[in-house]
Amino acid sequence: MSKPVSFNRAHKRYYVDEAGDGVLFGPMGSDLLSKGEARRYFMLGFVEYDAPDQIEQALSDLRQRLMSDPLFSTIALLDPARKKTALFFHAKDDHPEIRIKVFEFIRAFDFKFSVVIKDMRAVKSYVESRNRFNSDYRYNPDELYDYTVRLLFNQRIHKADSYEIIFSRRGPSDRTHALQKQLEKLRADYGLDNDLKRFSVTVEDTRRSSCLQLIDYCLWAVQRAYERGEVRFLHAIWDKVSILRDVDHGDKQYGLYLTRKHKPQTTNL
Repeated sequence: MSKPVSFNRAHKRYYVDEAGDGVLFGPMGSDLLSKGEARRYFMLGFVEYDAPDQIEQALSDLRQRLMSDPLFSTIALLDPARKKTALFFHAKDDHPEIRIKVFEFIRAFDFKFSVVIKDMRAVKSYVESRNRFNSDYRYNPDELYDYTVRLLFNQRIHKADSYEIIFSRRGPSDRTHALQKQLEKLRADYGLDNDLKRFSVTVEDTRRSSCLQLIDYCLWAVQRAYERGEVRFLHAIWDKVSILRDVDHGDKQYGLYLTRKHKPQTTNL
């Protein structure tokens, strides 16, 4: 059992990852969403946790225990040569039995997470509408990613003295500057400066960050609930929820907000 973490109000640290890729179209503009070849939802979320070293050691210890336990040690993904679960946890790739052990384990940690959820059908409708008025417009998934960054951090980066935001790396390109620009726009809305000593953005590989592995598992649970109607994993960590914002359902202007007090009771989210 981990010790409770006291969240630091002078300095906040957020670890950000996504589920889904925002892709709508394939070669020659083929509609991947209609074909069922694109993810139905795009999600962006963060974990707020002030003791990364603590969870780093805890998850490392868990991996070592699994690798030495005869019940799990012969699972292929625990072979270090595969460079998968033996090195870091990743919910999509982890063996189902290992995934259960990770969920059981992380429930003991005192962290918070928030997620913004976009229905790709609504994104497609927006793209089609914009193309009708501007034939030169070309949709890029980075556009969706940057938009959800602003939604996720709205009213999240203006109260503490300083912020450290760590994004999971997406592919080979480094978009650190682009992501920082999105957050600077939000801070400008509050009339705040962007002193790098007070506000920093970095990008890390998930395998090198225990807290990015933590948000990966949280996002997997939300994605499982939305795309497969299976809420048990999300229920298991529901006490860690700060806000889940479903942008395209509920209120037309603000969407649907799910908080700790409004746990989904059925598979029909």
